[in-house]
Amino acid sequence: SYQQLANPKAKLMLKLLLVTSMVGSSEINPMTLSEAKVYQDDPDIGPIASLRKAYEENKIPQLKSIMASKGRKLAEDKELKDYSAEFFKAIKQKILLEKIMSYTNVSLSYLAQDLGVSDAEVKALLVELILDEKVEGKIDESKGFLELKPSERNVLEMKRYISVSYTHLRAHETSLHLVCRLLLEKKK
Repeated sequence: SYQQLANPKAKLMLKLLLVTSMVGSSEINPMTLSEAKVYQDDPDIGPIASLRKAYEENKIPQLKSIMASKGRKLAEDKELKDYSAEFFKAIKQKILLEKIMSYTNVSLSYLAQDLGVSDAEVKALLVELILDEKVEGKIDESKGFLELKPSERNVLEMKRYISVSYTHLRAHETSLHLVCRLLLEKKK
């Protein structure tokens, strides 16, 4: 049980569980378990729990803030050292996925600057996301852009806003529409 506050192994297990839940993209947050809540304010668990919560809720600014303030300490944590590369990669990929969602083309330099990493690291993260089929797109190295295929959701959103001409609307007018239009024009 995690509730044994004097048990360092329980604390270590919770730490590792939090990290692996993010690396594995699990939807289950270990901190929601009643046994884990005892550690919510623990100086070793608190930052990881905050990261997990922000990760789960897609709060990208909060994720970035925690990474900036506590990232170095987490990376140097002796118990997490073996997992820190995968842990930070999962967080960066999560941020990237949220960031690129509304684009069809986006500059690698822009993404790198926003994420606070090199262009090469952004490219490596995106290549992995593409190969894992989490992103549909390609990287244009000559232009330094990520070109995304419109997702089904984006296509539906775009279809809502495609403008059509008045002539086009009139061409599809039914007799019922015609009567309504004529009555509305008559009121003017």
